[in-house]
Amino acid sequence: MVDKNLLLAEIKDLGIPKGVIAEKCGVSRVTLDNWLERPDLISAKTARTLADILRITDEEKLMAIFFAPNVQENVN
Repeated sequence: MVDKNLLLAEIKDLGIPKGVIAEKCGVSRVTLDNWLERPDLISAKTARTLADILRITDEEKLMAIFFAPNVQENVN
Protein backbone atom coordinates (compact mmCIF):
# COMPACT_ATOMS: atom_id res chain seq x y z
CA MET A 1 0.00 0.00 0.00
CA VAL A 2 1.13 3.52 -0.76
CA ASP A 3 2.14 5.69 2.19
CA LYS A 4 -0.03 8.74 1.54
CA ASN A 5 1.85 11.01 3.93
CA LEU A 6 5.27 10.24 2.45
CA LEU A 7 3.94 10.71 -1.08
CA LEU A 8 2.38 14.06 -0.22
CA ALA A 9 5.62 15.14 1.48
CA GLU A 10 7.59 14.30 -1.68
CA ILE A 11 5.19 16.33 -3.80
CA LYS A 12 5.46 19.27 -1.41
CA ASP A 13 9.27 19.03 -1.17
CA LEU A 14 9.72 18.99 -4.93
CA GLY A 15 7.29 21.87 -5.38
CA ILE A 16 5.71 20.62 -8.60
CA PRO A 17 2.09 21.79 -8.83
CA LYS A 18 -0.42 18.95 -8.69
CA GLY A 19 -1.86 20.07 -12.03
CA VAL A 20 1.53 19.48 -13.66
CA ILE A 21 1.83 16.06 -12.04
CA ALA A 22 -1.65 15.13 -13.27
CA GLU A 23 -0.81 16.29 -16.78
CA LYS A 24 2.42 14.27 -16.84
CA CYS A 25 0.44 11.23 -15.66
CA GLY A 26 -2.10 11.80 -18.43
CA VAL A 27 -5.00 12.24 -16.03
CA SER A 28 -7.15 15.08 -14.71
CA ARG A 29 -6.37 16.94 -11.52
CA VAL A 30 -9.48 15.35 -10.01
CA THR A 31 -8.09 11.88 -10.71
CA LEU A 32 -4.76 12.80 -9.12
CA ASP A 33 -6.59 14.18 -6.08
CA ASN A 34 -8.54 10.91 -5.86
CA TRP A 35 -5.26 8.95 -5.97
CA LEU A 36 -3.79 11.12 -3.22
CA GLU A 37 -6.90 10.77 -1.09
CA ARG A 38 -7.21 7.03 -1.73
CA PRO A 39 -3.71 5.78 -2.55
CA ASP A 40 -5.01 2.21 -2.80
CA LEU A 41 -6.24 3.30 -6.27
CA ILE A 42 -2.65 3.79 -7.47
CA SER A 43 -1.55 0.97 -9.75
CA ALA A 44 2.05 -0.26 -9.98
CA LYS A 45 2.39 1.44 -13.37
CA THR A 46 1.11 4.73 -11.95
CA ALA A 47 3.46 4.40 -8.96
CA ARG A 48 6.38 4.09 -11.37
CA THR A 49 5.18 7.15 -13.30
CA LEU A 50 4.81 9.16 -10.11
CA ALA A 51 8.27 8.09 -8.94
CA ASP A 52 9.72 9.25 -12.26
CA ILE A 53 7.89 12.59 -12.14
CA LEU A 54 8.97 13.16 -8.54
CA ARG A 55 12.53 12.04 -9.36
CA ILE A 56 12.51 9.38 -6.66
CA THR A 57 15.42 7.09 -7.46
CA ASP A 58 16.50 5.92 -4.02
CA GLU A 59 15.34 2.30 -3.69
CA GLU A 60 14.59 2.57 0.04
CA LYS A 61 12.51 5.70 -0.49
CA LEU A 62 10.62 4.03 -3.35
CA MET A 63 9.83 1.06 -1.18
CA ALA A 64 8.82 3.23 1.79
CA ILE A 65 6.42 5.32 -0.29
CA PHE A 66 4.95 2.87 -2.77
CA PHE A 67 5.19 -0.47 -1.00
CA ALA A 68 4.60 0.45 2.64
CA PRO A 69 3.48 -2.80 4.30
CA ASN A 70 1.83 -1.47 7.43
CA VAL A 71 0.19 1.80 6.46
CA GLN A 72 -3.19 2.35 8.01
CA GLU A 73 -5.61 4.86 6.61
CA ASN A 74 -7.17 7.41 8.93
CA VAL A 75 -10.89 6.76 9.03
CA ASN A 76 -13.04 9.61 10.26
